[in-house]
Amino acid sequence: LAVLVTHFTGSEQFRIGDLIGRGATERDRAAEFRVQGLEVATLQQRLATILADSRATLESLTIEDLSSTRVDPSNGQTYTAAWLLAQTLAHTGLHVGHMQMMRQLWDQQGAG
Repeated sequence: LAVLVTHFTGSEQFRIGDLIGRGATERDRAAEFRVQGLEVATLQQRLATILADSRATLESLTIEDLSSTRVDPSNGQTYTAAWLLAQTLAHTGLHVGHMQMMRQLWDQQGAG
């Protein structure tokens, strides 16, 4: 769970904060998958921080901004801000689903 939270919040910070909002964090995507032993409070704080940061970025956008393009430095591809937002929502939803499935498996093992 710590890896998933760290990964999708890193992705959200990169796509919404850096690409859409033109921020400049230094994302280490590979390190997101090596995370271990984070406390629940740390993960909750990470989620709250990225939500606040994303809200602030998105609240400053206009409709016209959504059709503007951004170049992803990790692959050189050009995307609209709207595409980046939609992709981020889909990516986060996918990983939240993974966490829900883990919880169901955990609950089933406890009942057996």
